[in-house]
Amino acid sequence: KDESLEVCFRCHAVKQPLTTGYLPGMKLEEYYSFKAPLWIDEPLLPDGRVRTFAYQANHLYSDCYLNGSMTCVDCHAPHGLGYRDVWDQPLDGRFDDGQCLGCHPSRTADLEAHTHHPAGSRGSGCIGCHMPYRQHPTVGGTIRFSRSDHTIPIPRPRLDQAMGLPSACALCHPDRSAEELQETVTEWYGGSDPRHPLVEGLLAVGPETGEAEARALLLRPEQSHVMAQTQALWVYVRRYLDPDMEGLSAASRRALEQLAGADDLDIKSMALAGLHLALGNEPEVRAVLARAMTSLGDHDWGVRRRWVLILRTLGDRYLDAGEAGEAVRAYGKALEVIPEHSGVLSDLALAASSVGDFEEALTLYDRSLLTDPNQSQVLVNRGVVLENLGRGEEAIASFQAAAETNPGEALAHLNLGNVHFVRGEYPEAVEFYRRAVVNNPRLVNGHLMLAQSLILLGKPDSAAVSARNVLEFDPVNDAAQRMLRDLLGGGLPGGRSPSRLP
Repeated sequence: KDESLEVCFRCHAVKQPLTTGYLPGMKLEEYYSFKAPLWIDEPLLPDGRVRTFAYQANHLYSDCYLNGSMTCVDCHAPHGLGYRDVWDQPLDGRFDDGQCLGCHPSRTADLEAHTHHPAGSRGSGCIGCHMPYRQHPTVGGTIRFSRSDHTIPIPRPRLDQAMGLPSACALCHPDRSAEELQETVTEWYGGSDPRHPLVEGLLAVGPETGEAEARALLLRPEQSHVMAQTQALWVYVRRYLDPDMEGLSAASRRALEQLAGADDLDIKSMALAGLHLALGNEPEVRAVLARAMTSLGDHDWGVRRRWVLILRTLGDRYLDAGEAGEAVRAYGKALEVIPEHSGVLSDLALAASSVGDFEEALTLYDRSLLTDPNQSQVLVNRGVVLENLGRGEEAIASFQAAAETNPGEALAHLNLGNVHFVRGEYPEAVEFYRRAVVNNPRLVNGHLMLAQSLILLGKPDSAAVSARNVLEFDPVNDAAQRMLRDLLGGGLPGGRSPSRLP
């Protein structure tokens, strides 16, 4: 079933690229991770339901998959794009109960006794209760865009409300409270089937949970739910482990070492990264990591790339939290796994820049570019560092190299526009700002600087368009609001100039 799913997931799944060059027929897991979004973007709730995106991954949380044989093509006809049952019989559409009853035929004996709704009603259909269509969270509520829940859950109104989801029951009965709906579900069906132990653990861990309790809840090598175990491992690693920490119990270390022996590459990599982060300088643990590396065999690069990605993600979190020292330690460990990794070197450069060590940042950016010279964003960041070092002409050359390497690199054009703006070369600035916002329409600073340049060229109408574009993406932008008020205030009476940017 996993090989069948992998065929579909090549195109129909949110996944993290680990390297480039994949072609069909190659080992997909060496090039992509389907679970990496769980620790990068955290798109799913503990039971697999959608928090932001990734509704295809729901399938891997379904009991029909975990304890059954369900694949995508049991319901979806891949060539005709229609629907079918598990016996390959065509169905009328996506709401046809045949998708479920092909595997659960006993429910047809007395359907109303099971559903407690009249036959033929929405509440009597399998989809209505077990695969409800919910509004996509990242779309918001203005535009209707709903997705079916591929976890195929049992309705649990109280839990759904606690997780911020409308329950299947509430979608038809919005006038009833979660407590009322839960009472009805309990009356009809008694206690709900238990959730998976790892899901229970994820739901139980809170801000006050101690490390030992969290380990017992989250590190469960005996469990076979790889998605939930990846989520649980990530929660444990990011909440309870720090670089070169002291005091981690022997039991926690043993649990991590057990998980490092997992067959699943993401679980193995997460456990190795956790050991490396927390205890990687201890000789015994270092020996464990070294043995793990030498035993990877065909999966060597698949694991190493994941291992590095996890440490980089942790480093990014430290950096975002203002803990540059911890970030440097996490990135440094990543370099031990893949020396001279261009991305890690640029991460270290960013960390150095964040504490004002621009000479070190420049050295690291140059090392990164030696490994991979075609990194347009690194060239932009290098140019910013050179500006901070007072080396303006070299900075311009770096921005130009970024634009040549990737003509769609919006930040390269933005910075070149800034160079011309500072020099008072407003027509040239406008040209580069236009390129920046064409390549990235959400680049608020690009629209703002374009508006300012157009004002200085005596083109208020065009400037107003750019100011409005700022407010499309940042409605509370004070500079754009002031600029637009000035531009629409009757031609700037009394010789006033439009509000200048701070």
